[in-house]
Amino acid sequence: MTAVKNKIENMQNNRRVLAWLVAVAFFMQMLDGTILNTGLPAIARSLGANPLRMQSVVISYMLTVAFLIPVSGWLADFFGTKRVFISAIFIFTLGSLACAMSQSLWQLVLARIFQGVGGALMVPVGRLAVMRVFPQKEMVSALSFITIPGLVGPLVGPILGGIIVYYLNWHWIFLINLPIGVICALLTRYFMPKVKPMKMAFDWPGYFFFSAAVILMSLSLASAEGVNISTRMTVFMFLAGLFFMLAYARFSFTRPWRALFKPRLFYERSFAVGIIANIFLRFAAGALPFLGPLMLQVGLGFSALKAGLTMIPMGITSIWAKTMIEGNLNRFGYKKFMIVNTVIIGALISCYALINVDSSYIFILALFGVLGIFNSMQFTALNTLTLIAVPKRDLSQANSLLSAIMQLSISLGVGVAGAALAFFNAHNYYAQGSSRLMYAFHATYLSVGIFTIVAASLFLMPFAKNIVDRPNKLQ
Repeated sequence: MTAVKNKIENMQNNRRVLAWLVAVAFFMQMLDGTILNTGLPAIARSLGANPLRMQSVVISYMLTVAFLIPVSGWLADFFGTKRVFISAIFIFTLGSLACAMSQSLWQLVLARIFQGVGGALMVPVGRLAVMRVFPQKEMVSALSFITIPGLVGPLVGPILGGIIVYYLNWHWIFLINLPIGVICALLTRYFMPKVKPMKMAFDWPGYFFFSAAVILMSLSLASAEGVNISTRMTVFMFLAGLFFMLAYARFSFTRPWRALFKPRLFYERSFAVGIIANIFLRFAAGALPFLGPLMLQVGLGFSALKAGLTMIPMGITSIWAKTMIEGNLNRFGYKKFMIVNTVIIGALISCYALINVDSSYIFILALFGVLGIFNSMQFTALNTLTLIAVPKRDLSQANSLLSAIMQLSISLGVGVAGAALAFFNAHNYYAQGSSRLMYAFHATYLSVGIFTIVAASLFLMPFAKNIVDRPNKLQ
């Protein structure tokens, strides 16, 4: 009896250690992104670029992640989650060093691509390990836990980025990852439980079709933000991406036993609805971290330090909101919660159009803080809705597809936000020093907010019927 009790305690301790390791990796990745967003104007000045045309630094990373995430599950199955996880941390850390050493915009973009290789494997593989170790009834709590330390990144990142830019230089934005990466790799080496590798075939043709579709459609939208590509070529890339996506769908349904993402995944209604919802509802998640620091620094004239301080309330409320999500989902159910929460987020984003140079600083802080609450609950709800009913045999593929869709949606959000700024003449206003620059930001925020409100109707459509109602019903 004592031996059984000790075995259970050891299993529980291993789960806790694993959750902490994945959380630290998530923290490092989120810290990198939030520091970078705050430092983009300073990086642009250093490299002689327009701060409103720095999206390539963000999108290059996200496209690399979206390209490689589909293979992350297979790599974890083939080589073992522990080995892949450590390798991912090493590549991400080395990529951070390359970013810090960049002397031009193109060097920085190439370094971000290399860094994205590690980012594509680090968090998805870690989350996969958590899902394999924790039972279904504890999945909501486990996924919420590993994202809470990750949310410290957005809390610390803006102010740390402001301090680094204000007192040091932008290179330290990336150098800060080095000690975190080394510590995380060492802890993983000694404490992460091993998950037995599984030798499985991989759908390389399907991977080619899916990845080509993701990259072409993303680049077609990104080209509208100032990349020197003609409108005809932009339309061609989007149509080519759509063709590859249809080719992938046909290929996977004619060879379901070899498909990159098994068609049977979509027989589970909650997973299918969750994937579609992630595409549209995470759109704002990509636009806001990019637009916020830009508006504060370029539009309102805040210093990098003040801009970082302004975004701290969003990080604090995001962490606090994680403690409420499971109770709200069990009380109201996924469908009702997602509809109301999405409409609130859209309305709050639209309220950013009220911010002007003479706006109360307290009002700006409050708006960031309140939005952080609903954004945080939104992300956890979307993740758990998508994965909570997936059988364990399919978790690897389901997790990889979810991660790819998340990155694709966020990169599209950045691309379209940049395109909207260009459409509303933000680049010309900035070059001319025009006071109408805030008009472009207001119009962009209104566009993103209205799109988000309309996206809430996804859960009113017939295909959203019969999804998982409440997490506690699976216990």
